Amino acid sequence: MTHEEKALSYFKDKFHCSQSVLAAYADELTEEQALKIAACFNAGMRKGEVCGACSGALMVLGMMYGQADKDDLDSRNKTNQMTNRFLDRVKELNGTYICNEILGCDITTQEGVEYAIKHELFTTTCRDMVALAVQVIEMKEGKIPNPNSVHPITGYENEIYIKPTIKNPNIIVGDFSYIADSDFESHVTHLYEWNGDKLLIGKFCQIASGVEFMMNGANHQMNAISTFPFYTLEGWDMNPPAITDLPIKGDTIIGNDVWIGQNATILPGVHIGDGAIIGANSVVGSDVEPYTIVAGNPAKKLRKRFDDALIELLLRFKWWDKSIDEINKLIPLLTCSKLDKVKEEIQKRID
Repeated sequence: MTHEEKALSYFKDKFHCSQSVLAAYADELTEEQALKIAACFNAGMRKGEVCGACSGALMVLGMMYGQADKDDLDSRNKTNQMTNRFLDRVKELNGTYICNEILGCDITTQEGVEYAIKHELFTTTCRDMVALAVQVIEMKEGKIPNPNSVHPITGYENEIYIKPTIKNPNIIVGDFSYIADSDFESHVTHLYEWNGDKLLIGKFCQIASGVEFMMNGANHQMNAISTFPFYTLEGWDMNPPAITDLPIKGDTIIGNDVWIGQNATILPGVHIGDGAIIGANSVVGSDVEPYTIVAGNPAKKLRKRFDDALIELLLRFKWWDKSIDEINKLIPLLTCSKLDKVKEEIQKRID
């Protein structure tokens, strides 16, 4: 069970927000000690001030970094730094760490308490703050992965998370998929509303610069003696052909954790499975199986990345659907080159 899951489990069992966060990290304390220490910090210390979940998190940071020797000034400075970093990040993500401001009512008054109860704020908003406090404790360098942030690398414009930039409703992209460019939609060509096709991209895909997703609008009529699109150009006496006369190939679908190399072209209606790798400059005109490497023009299968047993486990495991907290803990496994060990560990987790 992750720290976030533990904290939410305590909260579900009616412990206060401060207790839930501290008890989730109570490895150095007994559960009883942790719950007792944090018992007086809920509801902004009963005054609607600093959020109890944040207070519990600061206790955790104290256990991790706190000064225990009067001469250990490095620990004191580290604790001060981590406290400021934590509170600043919560404010950045949530707008405030003050209990009354989070709840939108004054819980030091009976009216405010009744409002919070009526709108179930103590069971919804407070629960979200418990989860957020744990996430911020565990994030790297004071930052937590945010799928709604455009720029995943501060100060670098030419790599963006795609999802928060999308305006076209016929393009759907999962969390954390990125492209090595400052714009994505310019890489999707011939996507016309009247064709009804969609580009669907999963989570955690890595798309290099120069990649083009060519959609069905690029296709001309091929079942007549001329492919010239008279109907699209002014002055020619032709109505648009029936959809059934056009080689419409359906939606283009890219799975999860797919790496598409530089200047590759994905043709209309192609389905690329989870974990596939597309070589640079490839032209992909047919479906690609999960965890398969293809390259060339036309793209051809080079090999499978793993044996069938591991591929089957990965498709069942679906690491990309797990929480940020879980994925962070899985990184040593996801980046391990000892595949027998990976297979054994994933099998255990699935069982």
